[in-house]
Amino acid sequence: MSDLSTHLPAEQQAIRAKCFHPSGSFVEFKPEEIEQSIPDRFEQQVARYPERIAVKTRNHTLTYDGLNKMANRVGRAILAQREESQKPIALLLANDAPMIAAILGVLKTGNIYAAVDSSLPELMTTQILKDLQPHVIVTDKRNLPRAKKITETTFHVLNFDELDSSVPAANLGLSISPDTLSRVRYTSGSTGQPKAVFTNHRYVLFHTMINTNSLHICSEDLINAQQDYDIFAALLNGASLYALDVKEEGLSRLSNWLILNKITVHCSIPALFRHFLSTLTGEENFPNLRLLTLEGEVLSKRDVELYKKHFCDSCILVNKLGSRETALFRQYFIDKETRIDGDIVPVGYAVEGKEVLLLDDNGQTLGFNQVGEIAVKSRYLAEGYWRRPDLTKEAFQPDLKGGDKRIYRTRDLGRMLPDGCLIYLGRKDSQVKIRGYRVEVGGIEGALLGLDTIKDAVVIAQEDRAGVSSA
Repeated sequence: MSDLSTHLPAEQQAIRAKCFHPSGSFVEFKPEEIEQSIPDRFEQQVARYPERIAVKTRNHTLTYDGLNKMANRVGRAILAQREESQKPIALLLANDAPMIAAILGVLKTGNIYAAVDSSLPELMTTQILKDLQPHVIVTDKRNLPRAKKITETTFHVLNFDELDSSVPAANLGLSISPDTLSRVRYTSGSTGQPKAVFTNHRYVLFHTMINTNSLHICSEDLINAQQDYDIFAALLNGASLYALDVKEEGLSRLSNWLILNKITVHCSIPALFRHFLSTLTGEENFPNLRLLTLEGEVLSKRDVELYKKHFCDSCILVNKLGSRETALFRQYFIDKETRIDGDIVPVGYAVEGKEVLLLDDNGQTLGFNQVGEIAVKSRYLAEGYWRRPDLTKEAFQPDLKGGDKRIYRTRDLGRMLPDGCLIYLGRKDSQVKIRGYRVEVGGIEGALLGLDTIKDAVVIAQEDRAGVSSA
């Protein structure tokens, strides 16, 4: 694989070069290191940094050694319930350190984890568990009554809070291939029914490698993250993972928390970022924050102006685009000197191993400055949709040129500039035709967000009495 910087224009290369941690402790994640299991990589960090903080939350502070021992006990408890590997394990836990220990514990057994948000409505949780068909459900005292109520008697329920402390805490030592399935991630889907993407260890490690090398994640970083992609970026590099549950704590505490804990990397989504900015007084400086990463929605020019206003000169903003099926496939680096033309911020340029195509309704490739569906071609895509071979076949297609790459059609819209920079325009189903003209509502949303009087915006289409669509 070539250096990521070879895909970037000079301006982007210069900004990316500013991303290094001042300690200078960045170590490149090498391509050959994806050919192992997630526990193998994690245990290497445990051996290097046993006393370094691995996870810090409101309720827990765990060193790498402490987290590893906790995960090993979870793994042994799971193996005691069922010795078969490659079976789904549901994790019905709060967003806290025990959830992270349980994730690692499942992976150490060679099984597949599915983290189920304990704040979901009971009906949704029941639907997910019915679809997943887990062999073990790991929960805690707080969620145990709920787990027993909604599960079948054939499921084993394991109470995390009652794990036997006398169980050996040494590494399990199981040989796990990078092709082994690692996790199932649920989303509501467009129908409201649970839909899940499942991936293997190599997929997670490849994405961690991309994040590590492009953002220069190192062992000295203190990373605030909620998504497990960013969790692995921390724990597979010896960095410290700090998690503030904004659902429980509220956004008003976030600014002081970032400053007091000297967070160096803060990961968010644009909508949450905008609400966070509304809590700021303008006096905050965030002197330790070197990276602010945003992903998942259209980012507006106004968002960038607010970043420039509230964050220190050394903080770099990274606009990212990815999905659960593809992981990260585009990113755009922004500093205080970056000029944004238009209302929408680009999602930028290619990352290693991920080629972007723009397709029309017939699947034909489009040229520059044409709006089309974003498709990602790579050998590092998700395996497919859990128990849905029909959806998998529809969304993941073989490369007609042959080889081991596949193409995933994202149902997102984009426009490619002549220099290879991608503009993200939102979901394909948000494109509407008004009086014969195609309109991307993501572009309208971007324009609205550029107005000082509007904090957030969602544009929908509706028909008038004559049956003509309007936005």
